[in-house]
Amino acid sequence: MISIISNKITDFIYKTQSNVDAEKREVIEYGAYMAISEIVKVAVLLIISVFFDITIYVLGVIFIFGFLRMTLGGVHAKTQWGCIITYSCFIYSLVV
Repeated sequence: MISIISNKITDFIYKTQSNVDAEKREVIEYGAYMAISEIVKVAVLLIISVFFDITIYVLGVIFIFGFLRMTLGGVHAKTQWGCIITYSCFIYSLVV
């Protein structure tokens, strides 16, 4: 589902911008995919955290973890669901 959305965004940019070649198109598609997947992961975390009344703690951990990820890189799961589950477990374990 995420790849379909990122593909449509990329197609729109590719059609409307004249300076986008095939190589830039791939970069744009990858960036759109990563941005959408991060939005989905954070949304899942926040929705669940509302039910447990720990939203402020989860936001704090996401913010701190974001700083670490920018400098350290990260571990990549084989599937999107694996990534969401691993990321959620990591964030909630830090909150606990």
